[in-house]
Amino acid sequence: MLLVAVHQLGCWPDIHIRGGMGVLTDLYLSCDDRLAGDYVATTPILARAMQLCRQFKPDAVAVVVIDDPRPNRPVPRESHRELVNLLGARLRETGTELLDAWILTDTTAGQQWTSLLDGDSGTLPALTDDGSDLPATQPFPRISERPASLEPDPDLTRQVGQLLAHIHISDTEPPDAAEDGDDCTARRREQLRFVLTQIHAADSGTDLAAQDLARFAITLSDETIRTCLYALATGPRGAAAMPMWTQLVRALPAPQRTQATMLLAITAYTDGDTALASTAIDIALADEPTNSAAVTLSTALACSVPPEYIRALFRRGYATATELGIDLD
Repeated sequence: MLLVAVHQLGCWPDIHIRGGMGVLTDLYLSCDDRLAGDYVATTPILARAMQLCRQFKPDAVAVVVIDDPRPNRPVPRESHRELVNLLGARLRETGTELLDAWILTDTTAGQQWTSLLDGDSGTLPALTDDGSDLPATQPFPRISERPASLEPDPDLTRQVGQLLAHIHISDTEPPDAAEDGDDCTARRREQLRFVLTQIHAADSGTDLAAQDLARFAITLSDETIRTCLYALATGPRGAAAMPMWTQLVRALPAPQRTQATMLLAITAYTDGDTALASTAIDIALADEPTNSAAVTLSTALACSVPPEYIRALFRRGYATATELGIDLD
């Protein structure tokens, strides 16, 4: 059984989906033909599926089952459908959809596949050895050497790292889940005002102090604030935020700079600088190789997902900022 993490980019009607990380696992508990078909590896498969969802946080999971036909045991069998139905139920508990589940007996061209969900069927197409029958994508340019503007500033990084280890400023901490709704909104409003002020200062040519950079980094730990900043990064004022992201990348120690490098990558990509975007993503993945958001973003950019899909994905951050009483533009 192959489990594939699927991520959705864009909003209706312009929805674009990409397959991400795949996990291959045994369908049966034993390779003994006398047991195969009777002892489906249900528990290990469900465990691998849950691990996939926790690590990569997909919008959906696609399933491919490959099983050999045996005498008096046609494919598909009821045990296949039972497994897929159970898997779908467990995925929904995590907020993840089961995109579809297909079963086939071989992976060669001309083999028939059947959906275990709706009975739809078809045959596998033939592909040339070089994959030329696949849709072509534009190459994703990369920068051979990291630009000096993204090289760490050792002294500043040390200062910021020390502050991050000891800072205790109440208005920089993410709102507590038990905090009153009005207080939570007020705190986030002030946090968003603070980061927007720093973005404006950086765009005006100001080199921010280590204290402000550390406070900005702590503020980025709040998902609501990040949602707003991703909208800003992909909106009409995105280019004005580039100096801020650059200062953060240079000043923050790994892996605290991951969010900043992703903001830099998103801004660069939607502004047409794909080479800088790839370099920023490389930094993020070097710091956190298993960061699910960075892996997803890397896949999207490498597959040349149109910038308008990226913008659509993060557009909801404008509404989030408005709910806080802030106009991002």
